[in-house]
Amino acid sequence: LQALVEKAKSRRKKIEEDLYGGKPRYDGVLVVRGVAGASEEALRETISTILDREAKEWMLDQVETDDDRPVLRYQVRTKKSVPGPLLVESVRRACQEIADEVRFE
Repeated sequence: LQALVEKAKSRRKKIEEDLYGGKPRYDGVLVVRGVAGASEEALRETISTILDREAKEWMLDQVETDDDRPVLRYQVRTKKSVPGPLLVESVRRACQEIADEVRFE
């Protein structure tokens, strides 16, 4: 019974933090800059596959074009088992032919 009470308190605290602030919901921003002429759609599909598998939570935040290169920004909440640098390396490997810059801010 005590474990159930503790779980309920923990869940309530998490909900209150999400609603009223507290700690930030996301750990950082993943920025991926495609090569010149790269398809934005191909970048999105590749990155979303990796993020679905290796991030706890994510959201496409912004899409820009810089010198005919797509730049995608994702808000990311990392898993404890996959910290930011590992996530960047996974995205970099998956997008090596269509992206020339991947960073986590």
